[in-house]
Amino acid sequence: MSNLVEKFRERYARAKSWGAVDVFLSRNEASDLLAHIERLESKNQGWQDCAAIMSRNADFYQGIVRQIGELFGEEARTSDDGSVQEGVLALKVPELVQDLHDTAMSGIDEIQELWVKVERLEAAVRAVKDWDIENFKERGAFVVPQRIRQMIQAATDAEG
Repeated sequence: MSNLVEKFRERYARAKSWGAVDVFLSRNEASDLLAHIERLESKNQGWQDCAAIMSRNADFYQGIVRQIGELFGEEARTSDDGSVQEGVLALKVPELVQDLHDTAMSGIDEIQELWVKVERLEAAVRAVKDWDIENFKERGAFVVPQRIRQMIQAATDAEG
């Protein structure tokens, strides 16, 4: 409670003990005033509790951003003018994460392109194996050298 409220209560209690409450305030006015003060203090406490919660939440999420920034090292502590700061610059973190995402996505595109090439090579290997078998049936001999056949076999054995 505030000092003003305490002072009022003390003065009211003294005035009441002297029987001078009516001079200070009427009993109803004093009761109404005390009730109003208590409502205001309760409301004020609610706002203080809300502010404390918001502050803790902000600290929590800022901590997460700083932890992510620390993963980027000096890059997350470097200002636009090139100077290196002691702590993570929170505004740099989304930019760094976006750059990392873009790099990863371009890598995924390259992997997908390579996967298409691998699938084509596997199809070619299967075709060579099929041709080799047909050629053997017709000629009674393998045309593809043994070493290449072994490589093809090793590449396609994982198919099951």
